[in-house]
Amino acid sequence: MKVSRFNKTRLRNEEWFEFFTIYKKYVELYDSEKIGIKELFKDFLALYKIADLLIQSLKKSYYTKLIATANTDRKNGFRRLLEIAKGFQGDPDAGKKDAAMHLYNLLQGYQKNVLRGSYAEASASVYNLLQDLGEDRYVENTELLGLRPWVKVVENAQKAFLKLWDQRTQEDIIKPNESLTSIRQQVDVLYSSMITVIDSILITAGLGGDVAVEPESLDLADHDGSQKFDPTLFGNITYNFVIAWNSTVKKYRTLSSQHAARNSKDKEAAEE
Repeated sequence: MKVSRFNKTRLRNEEWFEFFTIYKKYVELYDSEKIGIKELFKDFLALYKIADLLIQSLKKSYYTKLIATANTDRKNGFRRLLEIAKGFQGDPDAGKKDAAMHLYNLLQGYQKNVLRGSYAEASASVYNLLQDLGEDRYVENTELLGLRPWVKVVENAQKAFLKLWDQRTQEDIIKPNESLTSIRQQVDVLYSSMITVIDSILITAGLGGDVAVEPESLDLADHDGSQKFDPTLFGNITYNFVIAWNSTVKKYRTLSSQHAARNSKDKEAAEE
């Protein structure tokens, strides 16, 4: 028995991180001290946290798109308020006409920053606008003109924008000064050290061998620790860990092989 190995460099970043997230869960489930890799696993956890931050930072462009969408939503809501207020200025009802004029004048004061200002200027202006629209006289005006739903649209878009902006800003603050490539290399080296120690423990216990056993009957790859599970159920804890872990390794080894085959085909096509 030994830990199955494969070339992890072929895995995409998300796949690689997923592989080690599952590994982390398995080691925590079986207990790193009982497996025999406590100190090495501590080092692994430190690198894992950095890898997690770096993986999340790759999603920054995703946040950027969502932020732009939220900003467009609040602009559209504001434009609709402006258009309706302007339209009611010609209403034969004196009360609606007066309400529309007051509301239109208020909106015009914020128009430049909301529609053409920077994100910061637009956010500040929308905040102040919403505060004004919460005053009794403007609540009455917007209710009279049926504009409260559009005020809510602007308010929700503002909340969505600020939430996304905070998330992206937080990523910038905590982003480590390491490249994901470097961290991947460090984690892979440390993982190799851990499984070498595990193999040595099995050999010492008389359970080692050249074959990486992958019993189809014991596939715990989806185990998340939510169920009660006794790692000592089948005897040696390290041995049981390897049996369970190899079922996951097998899946990612297949994935790595598929990437290698695809890359080979692409290379052949490029050379033709």
